[in-house]
Amino acid sequence: MLGNLIAVYWLIGALVTLGWVWANPGVRGLRLATAAGVLGVISAVVLLARSLIADVISTDAVLALFGATAVLTGALRLLGAFHDDQASYQRRAAYRLILGLTELGLGIVLIASDELTSPVATAAGLWGLVGGTVMLLDALDLRRKLARKGCSD
Repeated sequence: MLGNLIAVYWLIGALVTLGWVWANPGVRGLRLATAAGVLGVISAVVLLARSLIADVISTDAVLALFGATAVLTGALRLLGAFHDDQASYQRRAAYRLILGLTELGLGIVLIASDELTSPVATAAGLWGLVGGTVMLLDALDLRRKLARKGCSD
C-alpha cells in the first residue's frame, strides 16, 4: 500500500516536473530536471506495475530505480533548479535544503537495499512525513509572500 501511495505521488511529481521543464525553456538545470521527470514517470509506472512485472524485474532493480529517482530529485532541489520567479529565491533555501537532503537520503537507502525491509519502509515513511511537511510549509510561506506582494492566485 505504501509503495502504491509513493508511486502515485512520484507520478504526479514527475509530471509536474516535466510541466515545469516545458514552461521554463532556457532555465538552468533543464536537462537534469527532464531526466528526473522522465525517470520519475518510469519509476512510478514500474512501482505501480511491480506485481505484473515481478518475473521480469527484481525487487532490487525496482528499489535501485526508485533510489536513482530520489537522488536525482534531491539533487535538483539542492541545486535550486525548482523555484518560483515571483518569490524570494534565497528565503526558500532552507526548505530546498531539507527536502533535497531528505530525498537524497531516501535514494541512498533505496539504492543500498537489496530487498524491502522494515528500515527501508521506515526511511520511505520518514521521507513522506518530512517531505510532505516541508512542502506544505513551503507552499504556505510562498502563498503568504506572494499575497504581500499583491500577486493574484
